[in-house]
Amino acid sequence: MATFKSTNGDYVITVASGTGNLSVVGNITTSGSITGNIIGPTMSVVGNVTVGNLISLGIVTANADIGAFGNVYAGGFVSAVGNIITPANFSGATVKTTPVLFSALPAASSIGAGSRAFITDANTTTFGSQVSGSAGNSVPVYSNGTNWYVG
Repeated sequence: MATFKSTNGDYVITVASGTGNLSVVGNITTSGSITGNIIGPTMSVVGNVTVGNLISLGIVTANADIGAFGNVYAGGFVSAVGNIITPANFSGATVKTTPVLFSALPAASSIGAGSRAFITDANTTTFGSQVSGSAGNSVPVYSNGTNWYVG
């Protein structure tokens, strides 16, 4: 079980990880992982965020994965070095995807239909075209479950 400490309106998780529900008025910062339902204005996590619902009025950042079994809502931007995974609703002002080379993408068949990424070496910029790497174009891409496409 986690211990939470208030410092001038900000909440800091004082253990490596926590389980349960957390609703705060201030900011949430942790060096570990968070599990449970989380509601707060700004969240910065070094580890993974794995929650039922994640609701933020501000910014959500994670240096690993953000995974929600329910909804992810953010009033500001959502940024994850790893994956953002939710089977329900995802809403945010902006979503930042870390640009990668095409060769760094997982196979479209293993990541599944609906997955999105941003690559920096696309061979085409034509929307809806199947894409591969080794050129100099930066484009968003999506998986149809079999291949990656520009879009």
